[in-house]
Amino acid sequence: MLPAASAAAWRPNIETLIAFRFVQGIGACAGMVVPRAIVRDLHTGADAAKLMSLLMLVFSVSPILAPLTGSLIIA
Repeated sequence: MLPAASAAAWRPNIETLIAFRFVQGIGACAGMVVPRAIVRDLHTGADAAKLMSLLMLVFSVSPILAPLTGSLIIA
């Protein structure tokens, strides 16, 4: 995702900006979809339910922790 963001930041026209923003969006979506697909492919039953609940916990807590971590890095 970072290379697409860097490429989008330096585009000279709107067409290539839109193309790189599209690539950036696909990269962001893959981060949410791939872990769920891996759990569904490799685990079943109660084990899969445990891992899915752990994934949901991580996905829901990370937006809370990201600004805090960023402010600590800046400070």
